[in-house]
Amino acid sequence: MKKLVKTLPVIAAVLGLIAIISLFLPAIVVGDNEFLGFTTAFGYEKKGVEYLSFSFMNLLTYLLTIGGTVCAVLTYWKKPNKLFAWISAACLLIAGVFFFFMISFASPTATWKFLGGFENLAKLGYGAIFAGVCCILASVAMIANKLLEK
Repeated sequence: MKKLVKTLPVIAAVLGLIAIISLFLPAIVVGDNEFLGFTTAFGYEKKGVEYLSFSFMNLLTYLLTIGGTVCAVLTYWKKPNKLFAWISAACLLIAGVFFFFMISFASPTATWKFLGGFENLAKLGYGAIFAGVCCILASVAMIANKLLEK
């Protein structure tokens, strides 16, 4: 049981790193266009036409993932402070839920009104789904780490 408790923060950190890498995977798909996690957070412009503008909530999703991953690593290295595990679990759980709301958090520009509406055409990409599942599993690992610790 002690080995499991010791490896759970490592598992959570690896899952968090996988979710961070999803920044470079398609988060939103609109027809043939795939918008990466990076472009959903910071905006996207092509040939002088802006399709997505900066979205603080999508950026916050990735910042929470980074924060939760760092806290998971600190939980592994620094045993006396138990607060890191709870902060990590909370950050990763919130980020995991936020990944599934990326379409709602995106900031489409007026260009989409002429194309039929962003919310009607957009679908969640595999990068956002994969990152959301990884974050929620990492959060469960951190909660299990604290509940199994004696």
